[in-house]
Amino acid sequence: MNIFKSLRRFSNCTIKFFLLHILLSFCFAQWVDFSLAQEEFSQPDVQRFLEGVAFTLSESPSNLISPNHRMHVSIGFSKHLWSHASIYQSQISRVAPKFLVSFFLTNNLTFIGGVSQFHSANQNIQIQNYGLALRANEDTSYPLQTSVIFYRLEGPKDLNLRTVSLNLSSKFHILSSNLQIGIGKEMYSATFLMNDNSFPSGMKGEINYLLLGMLIKNNTYEIIPQLRFHPNLIDITLKFSLGVQ
Repeated sequence: MNIFKSLRRFSNCTIKFFLLHILLSFCFAQWVDFSLAQEEFSQPDVQRFLEGVAFTLSESPSNLISPNHRMHVSIGFSKHLWSHASIYQSQISRVAPKFLVSFFLTNNLTFIGGVSQFHSANQNIQIQNYGLALRANEDTSYPLQTSVIFYRLEGPKDLNLRTVSLNLSSKFHILSSNLQIGIGKEMYSATFLMNDNSFPSGMKGEINYLLLGMLIKNNTYEIIPQLRFHPNLIDITLKFSLGVQ
């Protein structure tokens, strides 16, 4: 019983901390900056910039949430840790807000969509996304979930970016904790709108990553921290989800 009381107190404190984090983030955060202009740059710098932007846009759907609530409204914040230095590192490492709505069309099929809008570097940034997630029946030992989500970045004056996010993950129950482990791929296509002949007109690429997620549940509220591991960077996302009947 003491263990359950401790877990309940931990969940309540976590929720309060997260709500405070949301308030402080909106009041004081320096949002991620998508400006490309630099006096000096190299192609690896630009490539790492696009990898960071692709991770900023994308969302790895959690297969830990329950279809007991047909709709989930989520807000999350993403931040990067870099393993290789880049001239764009500081601006892309800033916090990025994510808004998401997921709706269970059936117990196994989920529609995912969202629009995130914020002001950054004197530009109005908008991120749009839509896609589907399909998962196996809950009565299997380790239910799998696969998803495909399309993203579109609008607002930066010198960048147009489209990404496709693919993800395959499974759910595990370990030591009274719900964990998500999986793999994913981000495929991006960028067009640069710059008056600089030394800058490429566009670039395409992909990012493979490992995913680790966890569910902290309190009644209809769910807190989902996620880590995505890529050789060049680690993405940390903290998501707060509310189930709606």
